[in-house]
Amino acid sequence: MVDIATLAAMAENFLDLLEQGVGPEDPRVWKRSLIKRNTKGEEKTYYRWYCSWHDGNRTVTEYLGGGRKMSEAIALEKAKRLKAEALPRC
Repeated sequence: MVDIATLAAMAENFLDLLEQGVGPEDPRVWKRSLIKRNTKGEEKTYYRWYCSWHDGNRTVTEYLGGGRKMSEAIALEKAKRLKAEALPRC
């Protein structure tokens, strides 16, 4: 059997992790293409980074930046930071 003090310590550790943005899951990061057409009809494809995570019953989706300006690792770090900022403070 687990005593109450152990359960309280486990709950505090979990809340500390949530405040740091390290929740039960990392935010999902993906690239989305954007195709633009100029006046001559030529198409050019741009890529943009997005992320999403679950916040209760809703899904939060955020734009992170352009595909040329950041790598996947930088996009994941920015997504973790945004998720940590979006978590409610107790």
